Amino acid sequence: MKTISATEFNKLLEEGKALQILDVRTFAEHKEVHLSHPHKQVPIDELNPENLSFDKSQPLYILCAGGKRATRAAEKFENAIVVEGGLMGCIDCGAQVTRKECMSLERQVRVAAGAIIVFSYLFDLGFLGFLVGAGLIFAGVTNNCYMAMLLAKAPWNQKTGASCSTK
Repeated sequence: MKTISATEFNKLLEEGKALQILDVRTFAEHKEVHLSHPHKQVPIDELNPENLSFDKSQPLYILCAGGKRATRAAEKFENAIVVEGGLMGCIDCGAQVTRKECMSLERQVRVAAGAIIVFSYLFDLGFLGFLVGAGLIFAGVTNNCYMAMLLAKAPWNQKTGASCSTK
């Protein structure tokens, strides 16, 4: 699998080249911030290469937030190049992005976890607080947060969900 540094990728963007770019982050992540350069966005859990039209003779640049999901997505394409460091790496290198004022998935997880813990305390349901705490520990150790994955499926985090204000 081929990779390109965020710095090199940003140089290609600055040169104004017509690039095929696929962003595999969730709709919620994409709403919050995304490349200003033309690209397609399909969450990795909905990614089906047969449903996408890309010129197979040209490279397909794939990015996510940091690179992990893009690496998994690249395995499904022949001419894929993973952008190392993902969108965050591109932003650090000065890539032009569009930002909107939205509640990030991370903030949504904090609100949901806090609410569940308070609820479990108020109604003497300690096992709920235990489960949330165990889930947060698991997320920290493995960098996989199932609560975030669940919240990403919520209606307000979908493509047709509530809009965000442009910054």
